[in-house]
Amino acid sequence: MRVEFINPFIVSTKQTFETMLGWELERSNVFAMNDIQLQDGVTGVIDLTGGATGKVALTLSRTLGFEVTQEILMEETPDARQMADAVGELTNIVAGNAKAELDHYSIRISTPQVQIGGAKRTEFEGASLCIEFESPRGPVTLQVGLAVNAPAGAMPSLREGPKSDTPILSALSLDNHQGGRWEPLTKDQTLAEAAEVMLASQLGSLPVVDDEKNLIGMLSEYDLLNLLYGADLREMRVADHMTTDIAFAEEYQPLGEVADIFLNNTVQRIPVVRKGRLMGMIHRHDLLKHAFATQAMSESGNDIL
Repeated sequence: MRVEFINPFIVSTKQTFETMLGWELERSNVFAMNDIQLQDGVTGVIDLTGGATGKVALTLSRTLGFEVTQEILMEETPDARQMADAVGELTNIVAGNAKAELDHYSIRISTPQVQIGGAKRTEFEGASLCIEFESPRGPVTLQVGLAVNAPAGAMPSLREGPKSDTPILSALSLDNHQGGRWEPLTKDQTLAEAAEVMLASQLGSLPVVDDEKNLIGMLSEYDLLNLLYGADLREMRVADHMTTDIAFAEEYQPLGEVADIFLNNTVQRIPVVRKGRLMGMIHRHDLLKHAFATQAMSESGNDIL
């Protein structure tokens, strides 16, 4: 399994135990294993699906499971159901935080399933890694098996795109105006006001929206330069000089089609809309970044944390 997959789960496990319990975990051992055979322990298991698929499991001894439950729920004598809830929640937090670090794979996590005792066996498809930790109260075992949904070493084709129900917003990181990096223009602004916004954003073009935040055009540095000398920009409105025949992408558009939009238009970034409403912008280098991020890479030179 690739090292880039295991490290986010290791970091997340350490952070979760420190945040939730105030316990510092020390990694003691790493080994390969294809299934979990419980002895007298409790294990939370979560299925991982999306651009990469697999499982993550967190195993504690039964004694440690009850101690964790006492700490989290502040119950002096928790029962098995409460222990299952507590261990399931820990597993869910570990998986959720790691998922955030692997967002370019659009990973989805299932509801945790908790197993107590040795009656059941959880099998991992393909190779998985077990990481053993020592806690102040006893051993903790993390097991992760995760693989990209593409042949090993193969570059995923942009033209295949994500599944039709996978939005661009999930597959790629949008340059989102809600983060304060830039603001869309409005049709009633003057060109002088638009120029100030564009200069502050350090972008060569900005989308124009109506009162409902629907995309209605784009205004670029070229549009302003054509009018800059010999004209009073304070007297001109954005609506009268914006470009309305613009390139844009829909939220659910496959990435291959988005690549075609860039190839057929001499632009660096395009707006992304949801039913006409502006959601953000995407830069052409984001497509390359996504393709290379999902390429199966060699583990050479990478170290497990």
